[in-house]
Amino acid sequence: SESSGQGSEKYRVPRLYQVGLDGEEMKQIRRKPTAKELERMADWQKKLPTNLIISMLPNDADHILMQLWDERDNAFAVFKVNIVKNSFKKQFPNTYNVDQWRADNEGNIVYGWESNVNKNETTYWHRPVGSKKWQELSTRKWYDDETFWPVRISGNKAIVVSNHELGREAAWMYDIVTGEYEELLFAADKHDIAGAILSNDRSEVLGVYYYDHFRVDHYFDESSEQKATLIKSSFPGYAVSVVSRSLDENRMIVSLVKDNEPRKFVWIDLESKAAGAWFSQYPQLDGKPMPKVSAFEFEARDGTNITGYLTMPLEWSGDRPSLIVHPHGGPNSRDYQYFNYWVQYFANRG
Repeated sequence: SESSGQGSEKYRVPRLYQVGLDGEEMKQIRRKPTAKELERMADWQKKLPTNLIISMLPNDADHILMQLWDERDNAFAVFKVNIVKNSFKKQFPNTYNVDQWRADNEGNIVYGWESNVNKNETTYWHRPVGSKKWQELSTRKWYDDETFWPVRISGNKAIVVSNHELGREAAWMYDIVTGEYEELLFAADKHDIAGAILSNDRSEVLGVYYYDHFRVDHYFDESSEQKATLIKSSFPGYAVSVVSRSLDENRMIVSLVKDNEPRKFVWIDLESKAAGAWFSQYPQLDGKPMPKVSAFEFEARDGTNITGYLTMPLEWSGDRPSLIVHPHGGPNSRDYQYFNYWVQYFANRG
């Protein structure tokens, strides 16, 4: 991200950069508006991120597909970007008020949706492969209709996350043309699916993940599951997750964290069976004694099950330490058992 704004008003804006393997020749991939376009742009448009990749185009090393704000459409458009020349070519006009675009696993833009905050509804659009015409599929009311989040599209089939039938977010195989849920791919017991695990080129869905006290990964294919099991068994006692992987999936950057130990990153080479430390999020806290975090739950007077986490200081004065209730935001958020520097700071003070 880069710092932007005028005077005392500063904000961070996500940007996309390209850099050589040797760390040299770093340059920003950005479509620069003309002077007239820049003059017409509202302040909120200047704050929009320019790092949203729709497809890595696995069969085209020089190009990617990006979603960017287009002043002529007054909407988000899809651009084919030459990352070598830093040139941008709009794929088609956005005359549908679509604000989120999705490509299939071959890089064809086949899906889009518009979220209307005034009507509390989302409208979905679909374009069959080989066709230039978009068709409206359905409109879903927020809070009333089922949730619907397309993860990956292949032909007329899609993997979607929805609360269909179960009342909680699960992964389904969905037929775009008929609008039918064909197969339940995975549902976690008592938990919502939080996201998808994609291959490095984003063309395939390797699995999905959800959060219990820590993140839990579920892989669809046996090879990815075996690699994940090997990595986790190599770091017992840590919550382990893969941050990034090479195209052949043999080299990875892995995150390690505990409830009382800040996050660390390590590199792993499965082919040579080697690993090493990369960096720590808070190196000043490495090796410092910090208390464990305990999960608890109880039933409230109205029968609601309340869950939370308790961190007891290592030392305190008096019979019992002071109690701080540390609430999270909302309305649809929660806490986790991961290391929390605020909690550890207060516990350190008794």
